[in-house]
Amino acid sequence: MRIALRTALPLSALALALLLPDVALAAGDAGHGEDHGIPWTSLGLHAFNLALLITVIGVFAGKKIKDAMADRAMEIRKDIEESDRLRKEANARFEELQWQLAGFEARLTEMKAQAEIEAEHEKSAIMERAEREATRLREAAERTIRGETAKARIALRREAVALAVGMAEQRLAANVGADDDARLANEFFSQIDEEATHV
Repeated sequence: MRIALRTALPLSALALALLLPDVALAAGDAGHGEDHGIPWTSLGLHAFNLALLITVIGVFAGKKIKDAMADRAMEIRKDIEESDRLRKEANARFEELQWQLAGFEARLTEMKAQAEIEAEHEKSAIMERAEREATRLREAAERTIRGETAKARIALRREAVALAVGMAEQRLAANVGADDDARLANEFFSQIDEEATHV
């Protein structure tokens, strides 16, 4: 109530101060007896009504107006503080993202270099395995060739022996008697046995 009166009294005083020159002017004009057609009584009543209205508003609504203005000021202060807090959080988040981005670029470069090293190692390992496999296949082929060559030689020798035996039989039959036949056969078979042991 006191706050409302303190607010209303200055407003009333201000309204009266603004109306005093008009009242004085009206009094001066009334003293000269001149009537300019200005309703001074009505003007005075309006001034009184205005002062009374301001006083009533000050008495009954002054505290609410003051509280509303204080609440509004507090809301504005909270909004400013919240805005400042959000700005600081945004700056901190931006700096964190910048740091993470810089770290990500460094990690990406490191990962790329590591991938190149691993690819080079893998390439070397593949080449080494391929070379070992080629060596193994070459050795297997050489063994197969040697085995087939040995078999072919044995087959050729057998054919040669069979031909020689056939030719010898034909000659023996034509030129040799029974005693010579037995002797030559023994010599021939002993020679074949020697060749077979050397093979």
